[in-house]
Amino acid sequence: MIGVFKINKKFKIYIGIFFIVILTTIIGNRIISLNQQYPPPTHEKSPLKQPMKFNHFEIKATSFRVINNTDLLQLGSEFEQFTLGHEDFKCVLTELHIKNISSKNLNIEVFPFTLESIGFSNGINLELFNALNGGDAVMNPELKPNEEITLQLPFTMIEEQFTKKDWNNVNERTFELVLSLYPVKKTIVLN
Repeated sequence: MIGVFKINKKFKIYIGIFFIVILTTIIGNRIISLNQQYPPPTHEKSPLKQPMKFNHFEIKATSFRVINNTDLLQLGSEFEQFTLGHEDFKCVLTELHIKNISSKNLNIEVFPFTLESIGFSNGINLELFNALNGGDAVMNPELKPNEEITLQLPFTMIEEQFTKKDWNNVNERTFELVLSLYPVKKTIVLN
């Protein structure tokens, strides 16, 4: 009886190992299959002031700066509400020049554009966007063929989003404006 129990225990261990190997093989094959169907994106980068083709548009970031509370308030008293009640508030402002290079009227959606920097990512601050670009500014403007538009894109940052060390050095970080992620990741390196 003891010998049978030992054989059954060994048999159970072998069966368990067999199923683990089979399960690992199935999962591995599925991962390989998914990676073949959806390969990693290619990455196109454009430097500041260099145009990049994006769908039927030519996009160029013409300026970039990191501003704080004081700088924002110097733009006008109406910007006081955008400091979000934080003493140490920063905003990445980039001026984006967009041109329709197609032969028909097209809308471009800028609201999906994000700012990215070493583990940090943030979208456009809509209220600040409207204040900077005028009350009638839209985040999906329609442009006629060869029509151009310039927009200020604000991306806000607060200290709680960073470690103390990273926050103290946030002005030295490399920021990229991400236009698309897949299948081609298109970014404009801002600094």
